Amino acid sequence: MHKWSILILLVISTACQNVNFAPFYESKNKESVSATRALGPFYERIQKGVDYERHAFRPIWSYEKVGDKVAEDFFWPLAMSRRHKDYYQSNFLLLFYNNADLKNPDSEYLLWAFPFWYQGRDRLQQDYFGLFPFWGEVRDAIGYDSLEFKFFPFYLRCVKGEQISQSYLWPFYATMTSPREESFRILPFYGSKVKKDSHKSHFVMWPFWHEGESLNPKKPGNWYLFFPFYGKYSYDDVQKTTVLWPFFSWSSSDNAQAKSAPWPFYATRETKDGLEEKFTAWPFYSRYKAPNKLTKQYLWPIGTYSHFGDEKTYDEHHWWLPFYWSSKKVKEGKTLEDYQRFWPLASFSQQGSQKSLNILSLWPQKTVPTIERNWQAIWELYRYYQNETITSHDFLWGLSQYRSDKKVDSSKFSIFPFYEQTRQQKDTSWAILKGLIGRQKINEKEEQYQLLWFIKFKVDR
Repeated sequence: MHKWSILILLVISTACQNVNFAPFYESKNKESVSATRALGPFYERIQKGVDYERHAFRPIWSYEKVGDKVAEDFFWPLAMSRRHKDYYQSNFLLLFYNNADLKNPDSEYLLWAFPFWYQGRDRLQQDYFGLFPFWGEVRDAIGYDSLEFKFFPFYLRCVKGEQISQSYLWPFYATMTSPREESFRILPFYGSKVKKDSHKSHFVMWPFWHEGESLNPKKPGNWYLFFPFYGKYSYDDVQKTTVLWPFFSWSSSDNAQAKSAPWPFYATRETKDGLEEKFTAWPFYSRYKAPNKLTKQYLWPIGTYSHFGDEKTYDEHHWWLPFYWSSKKVKEGKTLEDYQRFWPLASFSQQGSQKSLNILSLWPQKTVPTIERNWQAIWELYRYYQNETITSHDFLWGLSQYRSDKKVDSSKFSIFPFYEQTRQQKDTSWAILKGLIGRQKINEKEEQYQLLWFIKFKVDR
């Protein structure tokens, strides 16, 4: 499909080498890399050897191939598809299709029209279908091997490995069995649970009364809770008491001491690694501090700060939604990544020796490949890039450009259609109005001048 949709521009880009009429049309070809862009930000084609290929008609459609991975989007996030070797997945709104092996007619697949229709074949080659909530089955979903329903919530059966759960009038009546565990409940009246060689527990008039005891002779213990007034927990070396749960609690063990007084406003926990401390006056302010970890929140969820690691090696994140977003990674005092976004004006990124600046920057978070491929170029008015040898500026999708390469001592500058200049070491070529007047070096002894676009003559240097 994509070959036909871009046929005309592909023919033009193949026929023209290093043509610059940006932002209307621009083509660059160098060694194994070729790139074309046209119509401002709306069309783009990039080819790098045999391992990378991109086509985009923004925001309608984009196609990107990286090695054996292929991504295709249509009005993202309306529709998309992904392929890795013979694995394929796609979705259109809430219609999902996955196939584990396109070459195998008996492979695992799913076709879901969420949340009503479910159809597929699981990894054990068993077919299934379901029309929710009336009748059917879903396999390999939300962590379960099988979810079977009949006029839900009247009947639900869940299978996860050897564990089987059945509910009638979910969630009020349910049973669960497995080789190591059994449970039963009739909410809110009574429920029990037994786990072999571990513990047993039950509740009466949930949530008011809970109690249990250990079945492991090496770790004796018991517990009870009269919700919310008082609870006691004693298991192995852990002793815990709660009053007006969950507001007040304190616990002790051989490895830690902890208390909440009152939760969630203040809590501490001390271990051999150090002191953990949490204070919150939600939603205005909260703070959590532990060895090599610090998080803060201001006017949740608007402001957040986090620091993980020590002074020399750490990850640091900070945002004030939606206006500011930053992410920084440092190792042994050396900055590996530094990203900042000032929404909607600009974003700055540094990875090692590579630096970039983008204006405008309308995506409120750190840009992901899907956004960069489908949308970013549309609102990006200016782009700056720098690494160890190359510096480039691009304004209004190529209307004005500058690029320099220290490695070969060259530079190029243009303001379409008025002026363009190319410098290679000490030699400079230039043109006004795409050839109304121009000069170009031919060799060490000759240079060429151009008049009225078609008149060209050579002179000795």
